[in-house]
Amino acid sequence: MQWLQNFFGFTRAQTNGFIILLPLLLLMIFSEPLYRNFFLSEPAPPEWKFADSNRVVDVGEDSFTVAHNHTELSLPAAINPNEASYNQWVNLGVPHNITKRILKYRKKGGKFIYRTDLLKIYGFDSTLYRQTAPYINLPDKAGSGTFQQKHFSVKHDINLADSAQLVRVYGIGPVLAKRIVKYRDALGGFVAWHQLYKVYGLDSAVVDEMKQTFYISESFVPRKININTATYQELAAHPLISREMARTIITYRLQHGSYSNLEDIRKIITVNTQDFEAVRPYLTVE
Repeated sequence: MQWLQNFFGFTRAQTNGFIILLPLLLLMIFSEPLYRNFFLSEPAPPEWKFADSNRVVDVGEDSFTVAHNHTELSLPAAINPNEASYNQWVNLGVPHNITKRILKYRKKGGKFIYRTDLLKIYGFDSTLYRQTAPYINLPDKAGSGTFQQKHFSVKHDINLADSAQLVRVYGIGPVLAKRIVKYRDALGGFVAWHQLYKVYGLDSAVVDEMKQTFYISESFVPRKININTATYQELAAHPLISREMARTIITYRLQHGSYSNLEDIRKIITVNTQDFEAVRPYLTVE
């Protein structure tokens, strides 16, 4: 191999090493194709399955098929509120916190006789009742198996109604009835229906029901506070008078003397028009 030595400038030892290494390099280069062609069989076409909640897809050599599995929607099953489990209540659309209250109520010995007894549960308002009533396996007080609205031929003055009259309205239980009476007393009486939205737990659906049973007399005069003699505590105790407003009314009176009319309150920069108009029916200077 004199020509290798002359061409590459190898020594005799380097030439001998190159001759030994060259076949090994050729073997490494051609071994993979030879192994694939002579020892491995032709791979079969791949078959895949993609699955989700609605379909299964099979991919073969000559076909591409999509099979849909249709899931039929079913309405919630009717439940007995005295036996229903936690999951049954939640599946019915009842929030978790209210479901826990129902189970706690039952654990303490509480029992539901009529569907409307669910309204006794704190937070179980009329909207939720309308949603779940068709699936509650209990009768209404009227004796039928469906949710019915009660309509009264004789309306009552909301400012004279007691708790017993209030609980006759769907969506109002004993607790909510007491809140309504308590807020009405603190307010000095209702002069508009929108004031009822200030009662915690009382939603628009129940207020609409109340309008079918009660009325606000146009001649009603609410209990008024004399801003020339009232103390800070008396003013701040009113639901529509904030502590800041009460403090401002007293400060202005001390600095400028008695109010000659209610319009003087408008001179107080920190009292905005909306707050003043809301509380105005409950104030007087005499």
